[in-house]
Amino acid sequence: MPFTPFHFGHALPLCFVDFKKKRVDVASCLIGSIIVDIHAVIIFFFGLSQPLHGPVHSFLIATILGVFTGFFVHFTQNFWNEFTKFFKWEQKTSLLSKIFWAVLMCYSHLFLDAFLYPEMNFWWPFLNGNPFYDILNSPTVYLICTIGIILGVFEYVIYLVWYLKNSQNSEKF
Repeated sequence: MPFTPFHFGHALPLCFVDFKKKRVDVASCLIGSIIVDIHAVIIFFFGLSQPLHGPVHSFLIATILGVFTGFFVHFTQNFWNEFTKFFKWEQKTSLLSKIFWAVLMCYSHLFLDAFLYPEMNFWWPFLNGNPFYDILNSPTVYLICTIGIILGVFEYVIYLVWYLKNSQNSEKF
C-alpha cells in the first residue's frame, strides 16, 4: 500500500477505543502505523532502484522503528500535547505504553502490506518469502483500511460528544 492516509486505517480504531482513560497513545499509534514506509518514501522520491518493501518491511527493522518511535514520542510529549489539545485529546502515557503501541502498529502495517507485495520478507535476514501475498486482493485490503478510518472517526465523534457532555456537567458544580 503506498504511503497514504490508508495506513491510518488500522490505527485509528485502536486510538479511540479507550477514550475514557486514554491509555492508547495516539501519537505513537499514528506515527507507528506509517514509520515503516520511511524507506519506501526515500526510494520513491529519490528514484532509487530498490524494492519499496525490502528489509525495512521486516519484523526486525519494524521492531527497531517501533521502539525508536516510542522513545521519540515520549521525549517530544510536550509537542504532541500542544497538537492534541486542539482535538481535546490531551494525554500522558508511559514510555512502555508508547513503545508497545508503536511496535504493534508497525507490525500491523507489515501484516496489511504482506497481502499486497510479494517482495516482502518478514523474517529478513534469516528467511525469505511472503506466505501472505495474494491471500487478500488489493481492493479488500483498501476496504479494510477505509472501514478502519471511518470507524476511527466515528469513535472520535462519540468521544467528542462524551467530552462535551462531561465538561458541561463539571461546569454546573
